[in-house]
Amino acid sequence: MNSSARTLTVIHEVFAAFHAHDLARFRALLADDVVMPDATGVGSAVVGPDAVVAAVSVMADAFPDLRVTVKNALADGERGAAEVLREGTHTGPLRLPVGVVPPTGRSLRLPECVTFVVRDGLVTSMTAYTDPLSGMAQLGLFP
Repeated sequence: MNSSARTLTVIHEVFAAFHAHDLARFRALLADDVVMPDATGVGSAVVGPDAVVAAVSVMADAFPDLRVTVKNALADGERGAAEVLREGTHTGPLRLPVGVVPPTGRSLRLPECVTFVVRDGLVTSMTAYTDPLSGMAQLGLFP
């Protein structure tokens, strides 16, 4: 298996673990020095596997029925990207840096692009690009 194929395999494993809400399996795919840069520009980078798991668990907690579908994925060596669709119902608390949003009971359908760097079978960098304003509007948090 070449490096591009290995990277694609890891990317698909990451989303399979996340889709299954198996955060232990997800964590096992992260390198000790993994970094999740802040793509929104309003926060800071998340560093280390425990911090990355805590950051992504925010969605799993807020959307217990969260489904993550990989629409497209590609890799070139150790770099890869995936176009995904996150769907779920907001029935749990959504912990944001500005405070906790109580459950709205509304559905969310949010496309996302995630870029990866995978070395030695482990994710060393994972950056998620999404439209948080669209997500907030879908939840009825603004007009």
